[in-house]
Amino acid sequence: MAFLIARLLATVFLLSRMMNAQVSGNANQGYPRTLWAPCEAIQRSGGVIRGPVLVAKNGGRAAKVRVESTLETTDCSNTTTLLIAANVGGKFFRIHPQLSQPSNGNGMSLVDWSPDGRLLLAEFWQWEQSGTDVGPDKRILLFAAGKWSQSEIDLAQFMADQEGRNCQLEFKLLGFTPDGEVAMRTDLTTDYDVDETLEDVPPAKRCIEKHQTWAVDPHTQKPEPLPAGFHAQRYSVTKSKAPATGQ
Repeated sequence: MAFLIARLLATVFLLSRMMNAQVSGNANQGYPRTLWAPCEAIQRSGGVIRGPVLVAKNGGRAAKVRVESTLETTDCSNTTTLLIAANVGGKFFRIHPQLSQPSNGNGMSLVDWSPDGRLLLAEFWQWEQSGTDVGPDKRILLFAAGKWSQSEIDLAQFMADQEGRNCQLEFKLLGFTPDGEVAMRTDLTTDYDVDETLEDVPPAKRCIEKHQTWAVDPHTQKPEPLPAGFHAQRYSVTKSKAPATGQ
């Protein structure tokens, strides 16, 4: 009897955590399913969510994302896997993105291949499944053909002139420029608690708000401004279904 009660309490605790994650997820509807993937959403899909296959126009390399949820006694965690093949129909090799810090929630969305088909651009999120008020840690990852080494765009550089101010940075990945640089938009605004307003932040602490469009060299990290209306070309095609040899 004691065992059954303990098992029941563990199940209730886990369901509570999953419901918290669902509440957070509802606020992020519209994002790719493999990017924002709370455990509850993955479990509704049978424990695994698979993204579409992104095929480079130059070279034909193919990539896709798989996010798997693991239920434990009192916890639930995600495992995000990037699968890359030399061509459509080829064998997919697994790559596990490196985490910036331990977390039980993570997901990734593929944005585009570079013009030469050798660099894959992706957005990666990490969070805690417990439904805290802290939002996801958002990162920009790049995977280079060959050994498929992982690199990352430095986001701190966009706030270098905001020292001592309360700022938050949001970004939107546009893709690549024709020269192979990462095209992105950044929005810098003042950061304050949910129960505060801008007026609660001292003027000296308020962020110098900026809304800019950049081309970032993926090798040197140097950003150069782009016109506000810049539109990125697509250097890949999306296939909704994975090849038969895919995972």
